Amino acid sequence: PCSMYDTLIRAGAVPDPYTGENEWIMTPLSDEDTEFSRTVVLPEEMRTADRIFLRFAGIDTLADVFWDGEKLGSTDNMHRAWEFPLDGKAGEGDHSLLLYIHSPTRYIAEMQRKRPLWGVEHAVEGYPHIRKAHSCFGWDWGPKLPDMGIWRDVTLEGHTGGRILNVRYDQCHEEGAVTLSCRAELDTWKPGMTAVWTVTAPDGKVFSMPLTDGKENIRISDPQLWWVRGLGDQPLYRCRVTLYDGEREADSREDRTGLRTLTVSREEDRWGQEFCLINNGVKFFAMGADYIPEDQLLPRCTKEKTLAVLGDCLKANYNFIRVWGGGYYPGSAFYDFCDENGIAVWQDFMFACATYRLTPEFEATVQAEIRDNVIRLRSHPSLAMWCGNNEIETAWVNWGLPEDPEAREDYLKLFEEIIPKILGELDPAAFYWPSSPSSRGGFRDPEGDRAGDCHYWAVWHGFKPIEEFRRYHYRFCSEYGFESLPDMRTVRYFTGQEEPDLCGPVMEAHHKCTGGTEKIMYYLGQMVNYPKDTARLAYCSQLVQADCIRSNVEHMRRARGRCMGSAYWQVNDSNPTISWSSIDYFGRWK
Repeated sequence: PCSMYDTLIRAGAVPDPYTGENEWIMTPLSDEDTEFSRTVVLPEEMRTADRIFLRFAGIDTLADVFWDGEKLGSTDNMHRAWEFPLDGKAGEGDHSLLLYIHSPTRYIAEMQRKRPLWGVEHAVEGYPHIRKAHSCFGWDWGPKLPDMGIWRDVTLEGHTGGRILNVRYDQCHEEGAVTLSCRAELDTWKPGMTAVWTVTAPDGKVFSMPLTDGKENIRISDPQLWWVRGLGDQPLYRCRVTLYDGEREADSREDRTGLRTLTVSREEDRWGQEFCLINNGVKFFAMGADYIPEDQLLPRCTKEKTLAVLGDCLKANYNFIRVWGGGYYPGSAFYDFCDENGIAVWQDFMFACATYRLTPEFEATVQAEIRDNVIRLRSHPSLAMWCGNNEIETAWVNWGLPEDPEAREDYLKLFEEIIPKILGELDPAAFYWPSSPSSRGGFRDPEGDRAGDCHYWAVWHGFKPIEEFRRYHYRFCSEYGFESLPDMRTVRYFTGQEEPDLCGPVMEAHHKCTGGTEKIMYYLGQMVNYPKDTARLAYCSQLVQADCIRSNVEHMRRARGRCMGSAYWQVNDSNPTISWSSIDYFGRWK
């Protein structure tokens, strides 16, 4: 993986965008097109395969792909995988692979001129027009760095006789037993190919059987159930599908899954309708935070960073995490960790704070994205629920958006028709929630406190005192928070100054929240004497942040039964900045 910005930075051709005011030097570079190329030599064993495929796990975003000067196709969505057949094009010798990536900012500017769409003020105008991580265009915690490149792995795959496209596992639970079903989608072009399914239990017991027409069921007595952290252990069953050409293994795929039920209960009660995660029939209080991209430059989002963030979550006693919809769908390392450690995942689809128009082209690429990610993630036992978007329903109702009947109608079509229909086909047991916050969808009181989830920002954005938390009784609070300065070493890194001025231009460049400095000083003044220097100010701001989070966490836990979930905004940072995070960009705890 590599990108335009990251490559130039590593080559020393441009300055670090995370220091000083260098962001403003870097942003205009996204107006240029970029080429990535390399020479490829295929190993002999791959050249003898019947079929060869070039597979990109992620291209960012508008790319033309060329092999030996011949155009294989174009891409328009960074949130999905792309595959190109190389039949008859992959012989002996050197081959050239070239990606010509078109400027995302020029593209959205042209689309915005043709058909304006609403988005948040902190981002480059027009970002809803492209299926690219919205936060790359800037957010109220991140710089405007609309990068382009190859942000996930590239592979060459050779197959003879056939291949496994994907595998789906369904579960039917009864007293003392679980029926596990396997459905394998096979792509075979040679007659007589066979498939075998093998399940290895956590205790080592092995079940093996042929897949007839790609389908089979097994009944597991006395199953070892998978539990959310704090309720029990996380035993995982290894499921392997192998495709054979006679006795030759043509392809195989191995997944791990847990035997469990995990969904959201919405039973009627004396306060309205609960919103409560329930695992194997046991309701539990969800404790965690909201997760954002680990870096503004996506090739830097590594497995090591993912495991570091989630390891910190484990130390803080999380049993839940919400993947925010303005970034990207996490890689397998994220979900594998949550599977192994019992962290329930709320997974947003990647739509946030924007309006969209469902042109035929846009609808087609969105449907492909949804299908790709549901198929990729559905077998993970930690996946508790899917959510359509972040804050778009409440934006239509409460934020004074420009009148746009077409986009409003398309909202309902996308989030309350198209996505649920795809989930019903590909992951029918999954719980789906149309937006966050929401009471039940359909623009019906999305910030209500009788049903669904809420985002509470009167404390901080509304300048309300911290005690105001106790006046409200949410069913599930999936966003609330408070800003602070990061560790002083981080402040000195991005300012390059020993004693930075909180209101100086460099500090302001790294504080994206509108009026954020004023808010920090306002709340600080209510709780402590004004510190004498920036180091004391940074530390005191973290104390106030901690007290704010503590106050609402304790309020919600006292209301357990009525409120069944707390996810504060936000656990991590994507860059060195002043934000709501509890861990800064360098992994330093506040």
